[in-house]
Amino acid sequence: LSVDVGPDRRLAADIRRLREASEANIEILSEHAHLPIGQREPVAHRPEVAELIAATGSFVLTGDPGCGKTGAVAALAEEISRRQDLLVLAVDGLGGSAGATRLELGLSHDLEEVIKGWTGRGTGTLVLDGIDAARGEATAWLRRLCLSLNGTRWRVIASVRQFELRHSSEWQRVFVGDPIASDTMRVDPELTGVRHYLLGPFSDADLAQLASQSADVAGLLSDAQPALLDLLRVP
Repeated sequence: LSVDVGPDRRLAADIRRLREASEANIEILSEHAHLPIGQREPVAHRPEVAELIAATGSFVLTGDPGCGKTGAVAALAEEISRRQDLLVLAVDGLGGSAGATRLELGLSHDLEEVIKGWTGRGTGTLVLDGIDAARGEATAWLRRLCLSLNGTRWRVIASVRQFELRHSSEWQRVFVGDPIASDTMRVDPELTGVRHYLLGPFSDADLAQLASQSADVAGLLSDAQPALLDLLRVP
């Protein structure tokens, strides 16, 4: 007896639209990994992404503003797309409600219904970049969407500023669990009950990698005083 685990046929057009939106979003978010320095823009290849790729289940990527969360999310999404069904959405491009988001994405059905109807044999991943961009009712419905996927094949990976995550008990409950990092430097001691990963500024190795790609970066780093070097560690 064969079992059909493919997507609900009546949702086929909506799933196709979401695939197209996801591909476009990955391309847009990937620009955040490029540093606009000189004619040849160096690309930040964060080694932390390898640990994020190995992580299972839902989790949230957090850190200070400008630490490179979006670039890391884009790199993570590109790798995940080679392995499983993937939907990447930038929260600042979504509507303030389920209905508004349906219209914004050009769907015939609500996003929750489409994702749940997007069935398959393996894990699916919903990536939400910048959940701190949601405000008011938008925050509530987005949290409901994430929680509604519990028990389905879909997991959620989100990014959010560290300050907002620390002060949002609601989002902490959505991502309740143990931190995913093996290195304590990648764990926020105020979020030990949250399944998260703390992304820091560029390390010496990161800066060296960027310098190897660009003579402009190499020259800038070679002349940088300690105060300027600290500033350059923030992507």
